[in-house]
Amino acid sequence: MSSDEIESGLVGNGGDGGVDAIYLLVNGELVQEESDFSNLKRDIVIDLIVVQSKISAGFQETPIERFNSVSNDLFDLSKDLSKLVGIYNESLLEVIRYLHGIWRDLAMYFPTLRVSFFYACKGVGPGDSLLHKVKFLENTVKKYFPNCSFQFEFLGATELLELARQHPQTTYLLPLAETPISSENQVGFVCLVGLAEFFKFITDEAGGLRRQMFEANVRDYQGRTQVNDDIQESLRNSATEDFWWLNNGVSILASKVSLAGKTLTIEDPLIVNGLQTSTEIYNYYKGGRNG
Repeated sequence: MSSDEIESGLVGNGGDGGVDAIYLLVNGELVQEESDFSNLKRDIVIDLIVVQSKISAGFQETPIERFNSVSNDLFDLSKDLSKLVGIYNESLLEVIRYLHGIWRDLAMYFPTLRVSFFYACKGVGPGDSLLHKVKFLENTVKKYFPNCSFQFEFLGATELLELARQHPQTTYLLPLAETPISSENQVGFVCLVGLAEFFKFITDEAGGLRRQMFEANVRDYQGRTQVNDDIQESLRNSATEDFWWLNNGVSILASKVSLAGKTLTIEDPLIVNGLQTSTEIYNYYKGGRNG
């Protein structure tokens, strides 16, 4: 997720039910007010990620107990959410509303629900009593969603240090369909790229969209609009006409680019124009297309 998306999930500011951060994603896309998932009909994965972070020197039972308490409101679809106003802050309530609404909208397509809790502090591993509390939490969650996938991770000092030392990938390869047109000093290229190769370029190892590539875009994905529906339609019916003739293309800025044969090596790519097109290409291939 982008920095703004990560920040949007920070809810730990009083009335948070013991939750410092919470994120709801559908097929890897963060759920926000303008999100539209009406085009999804199969292979739907809903992820709920709940985080508690402390500066304490050891893991304690209280955060897990608070996770358990908030779960009774978070996962109970029969709950009258108006009765939770004043108990939880608006940021947390918003995610609860999203979860309940999206599940009701997509339940007919049998989505997979994955629930992940993370408890981070400067401790060194949990004791048996904490593991017992986790099992109790799992039972609470599965009381409402028996078939969901449940995960709980304790992130102590060692695990946090390992995470801090990880560096995100910054260099990517982009195979080209033809030799590109380049400027005299090869600081810019006009390229033709196969759709399948472009899909791989904007997709991470887990099959999600590399959202960091779009952080410099002036606007977010607009969802179901006439333009985006037309892009998707042209992708589905591209047998008679090359897709790129119907599209303005994609503009990518990078800190460094080099050409070897018919492959570009791109460092720190930012797609500054073409977010709608890129996302529709991503949706097209995630929907099972192979062409």
